[in-house]
Amino acid sequence: MCYNDWNSSNLKASRCLLQNLKTFLQKDIAAGEVPVAFVVRSNGFDLTEEVVKEFIAKQVVFYKRLHKVYFIHAIPRSAAGKILRKDLRAKLETNTQTS
Repeated sequence: MCYNDWNSSNLKASRCLLQNLKTFLQKDIAAGEVPVAFVVRSNGFDLTEEVVKEFIAKQVVFYKRLHKVYFIHAIPRSAAGKILRKDLRAKLETNTQTS
């Protein structure tokens, strides 16, 4: 099972609030790794971290619940349209070091 590539069909149905979402595992001292998400808001909507966490919590088992949500302008993609995971991991590293 790979949580990194998890996408809920229900999230796709609720595109009015959420344009795109990508999850990763972030290193954590206490737990080892915890799930976090990069979220792209749809234009004109004020989506908060708590709303995203609550929505995901209803869809997944307790140990897959998001611990942190990062809002970004766009998910980085290659010319072929694939998600550039290394760029998102680099953002995680910089966020971890500054926190």
